[in-house]
Amino acid sequence: MSSHCNQRSHKEEEEEKKKKKKMSGTALRALVAVVLFIHGIGHVMGVMPALKLVNVEGWNSRSWLLTPILGETISRILSIILFLLALIGFVASALALLGWLVPYINNLVLKVY
Repeated sequence: MSSHCNQRSHKEEEEEKKKKKKMSGTALRALVAVVLFIHGIGHVMGVMPALKLVNVEGWNSRSWLLTPILGETISRILSIILFLLALIGFVASALALLGWLVPYINNLVLKVY
C-alpha cells in the first residue's frame, strides 16, 4: 500500500512541476507582442534607403523585378508604401495583442475556442 501511495504522490509532484513550467497566457502574449513590435520596427530599414536617409553600401530601393518595368521613381514610392504598411501592420498587431490599440473585450468576438 505504501508503494502505491508513493507512486501517486510522485505523479502529483510531476504534474505540479509541469504546471509550474508552463508560461502564463499573459506572458506569452507579451512575448509575441514584443517580437511583432521589433519585427515591425525593423521595416524602417527598408524605408530609409528609399527616402535616401542613409547611404550604406548594399542598401537601396532598387527592385530586381519592378524597377526595370516601372522605373526608379515608381519603384521607390512603391517600396516606401509597402515597407510602411508592413511597419504599421506589425506594430498595430503588437499593440492590439496587448489590448492597447483595440480594447481586449472587442477581441473576444474574434476569439477562436
